[in-house]
Amino acid sequence: MSAAAAQAPDPYLTWALACRLAGHSALATRPANGYLPLLFKAPLTLADKRGWRVPPYYAQRPDIGFWTAWVPAAAVDTLQALDADFAMALPLLDEVTNPSSAKPIEPGPEDTPVIGVIDNGCAFVNQVFSEAGAPGRSRFLSLWRQRPTADTTQRWHTPADFGYGLELAGRDIPEGAANEAATYADFGYPLDEQKRLRDMLHGTHVLDIAAGLPQGLPAQASAKPASPDRACTARLVFVELPEPRDVDTTGAGLDAFILDAVHYVLSRAGPGRRVIINLSLGAQAGPHDGGSLIEQALNQLIQDEGGRLSICVAAGNGAEEHWHASGTLEGDGRQAAAGWRTVPGDTTDSFLELWVTSSDPAALNGLTVTLTAPDGRKLSAQVGEAPRLQGPVTDDPPQAMLDLRRMPDFGGRHRASALVSLAPTAGPRAGQAAGLWQVEVSRPPTAAQAQAPGCDLALWLQRDTPGRSLDEVLQSEFEVLSPGLRWNGRASLSHLAGASRLFTVGAACLSDSMPSSYSPRDGIDAWGMGDESPGVYGLLCSGGLGGSVVRLSGTSAATPMVARALANGLLAPQPAEKPSSWVGAAAAEQTGPLKSPEGTPIVRPGSTVLGTMPPEAVDTPG
Repeated sequence: MSAAAAQAPDPYLTWALACRLAGHSALATRPANGYLPLLFKAPLTLADKRGWRVPPYYAQRPDIGFWTAWVPAAAVDTLQALDADFAMALPLLDEVTNPSSAKPIEPGPEDTPVIGVIDNGCAFVNQVFSEAGAPGRSRFLSLWRQRPTADTTQRWHTPADFGYGLELAGRDIPEGAANEAATYADFGYPLDEQKRLRDMLHGTHVLDIAAGLPQGLPAQASAKPASPDRACTARLVFVELPEPRDVDTTGAGLDAFILDAVHYVLSRAGPGRRVIINLSLGAQAGPHDGGSLIEQALNQLIQDEGGRLSICVAAGNGAEEHWHASGTLEGDGRQAAAGWRTVPGDTTDSFLELWVTSSDPAALNGLTVTLTAPDGRKLSAQVGEAPRLQGPVTDDPPQAMLDLRRMPDFGGRHRASALVSLAPTAGPRAGQAAGLWQVEVSRPPTAAQAQAPGCDLALWLQRDTPGRSLDEVLQSEFEVLSPGLRWNGRASLSHLAGASRLFTVGAACLSDSMPSSYSPRDGIDAWGMGDESPGVYGLLCSGGLGGSVVRLSGTSAATPMVARALANGLLAPQPAEKPSSWVGAAAAEQTGPLKSPEGTPIVRPGSTVLGTMPPEAVDTPG
C-alpha cells in the first residue's frame, strides 16, 4: 500500500492519473491532438484563458449552467487541483476534419415532430426512413458522427456550433439509392471487412422502432405498427456516439457527448418544434438519485424547454445479474460487506461504486471502507482519502485504488461515495490476479453513532462495454453478501434513470404484456414491448440494409416504442415526477424499494390506446 493519492474532482480521473493515463489511447503519450472531454456544472467563465476548447454552442449562451469542454492532453494534470464539479468522458484524438461550409439545415414542416436517436450505427439510406408515399426521399434533417475522424469524401462537415465530429445534412442523402452498400462506401461510412454494411446496427433498429415505415411484419412479432402513424411523418436526427477502441482499456463515460447530442438535436429541430429523444444505452454505476451531473443537466434542460422536449431512456437489462446490491448500515457499529469476483483474462479495468446516504449528516461520521485483495492485502480509507495498492515495483501503476469522498447533498440526502478501481487481470496493464475481493463498510460503535439513523447502502458494478474489439466481454460480479445487504435486480437501472423528468422505460412481452425477466421493475415510468414472449426474445424490425429484418431485444427495443407513442401524442410530454431520492431512500428496505407507480402505461406496437401494468405484475422478487 502507498500513501493516499490526491483526489481529483472526478474519482475516475484520480484513477486515470494514478495509472498515467495508460488505459486511454488518446492521452497516454500526451499527443498534441489528444483531448479529454468534460461535462461541467459551473459558470462558463471557468473556461476563460485556460486553452480549453468549448463548443461555440455553449459560448453563445454565457448563462448556461451545464456545458462541455475539451481539455488538451498536456493540460489534464492541472485538473487535479481544479475547484469545480465535472465528469470526465471518453478521451479522443481530434483527427483531420472539414470545416463547416454547408448551408444551415432547414428544420422541415412545423407541424411534424422531430425524433432524435442517440446511439451507434445508422443506416441512413434505408427506405424505412423515407417519407411515406415518396420512397427514397429521406426524412433525415441531419446525422452527426461524434468521433472526429478524417473524411476523404468531402461529403461530411464538422458542425460549426460544436466544433468536432462529422455532420451530414439530410438534403445530401441521395434519393432512392439502388446499391445501398455502394452508397455507404461513397459516403465513407464504416463497412465490414467484406465492404458490406453490418446487419446488426443497434441505432438503426432503435430508430426504426421509433419512426420507421411499416414493413408488413407479422403482428405477433413486430416492433412496429402495421399501418402508417404520425411518427412516420417525423423528421429525424441521429447522433452517433463515439465508441471505445480496443486499446481503450479503462473507464470513461459518454455523458459529455450525450449532453452535446441532446443540444444538437434541439438545435437541428429548430425553435418551438416538438422533440422526442431516445437513449437506448447507458452505464450501470452512479448515484441513481437524479444527482449525477448528466441527470441534473437533462432534467434542467427539459424544464427549460417548457414541455416541447421529451427524453426516453432504457431502464437496462440487468435484473437477473449480480451487478447491484443494496441494504442498510445500522448505527451500532455493525459492518456490511460484499464479495466481488473478478474474471481471469479480463484486459479492462473493473469498477465498483458504493453510495452511502442518510437524512442525517451525522450518520456519515467515521465512515470507513476497507478493501481486501485476493492475496489478503488491505486498503482502508476514510472520507477524503484515496489509498493505492501497489505492485512489487514501487513506480508501477497501482493494482487497485479506494477513493472515498463526501458528495454534494442532493434531494434532502447527505451522501458519500467510494470508487473502487481495479487494474486488468490480463494484458500489458495487468495488476492483481483474478479472484475474490471484499469490500467492507463500517462506522465506529460510539454512543452518538448508535443513536444516529442508519445509512442506506447501494453497491453498483460498472458494466464492461465493448467497443470495436472482437474480444469477449468479461464482466465481474458480486458473489456473496453479508447480512444487511441483498441482491436488488428489480432496481438495477441505467445511470440515467434517476432523472425525474426522463421517461425510464422497462421491457415487457408482447404475448402477455408482463415484464420481461431481465427488466428492472422499480422506477419505471412506462413499459414498452421488448420480446415476443417469455420464450422468444426480441421483436422484428429493420436490419441495416433495406428489406432485411432482425430481432432486437431488451429495454433497447422497448424504449423507442414509448418514444413513438410520445410522437403520436399518446403520452404526456413528461412522466409523473419521481421522488428525487427514491433509490437511495428506499432501496435498502427489506420489503423492497419504491414500486413503479400504479397504472404505469404500457405501449404496444400500433396501439392507439394505452394499457396499464397491474401492480401485482411488478411485485415479484428481483
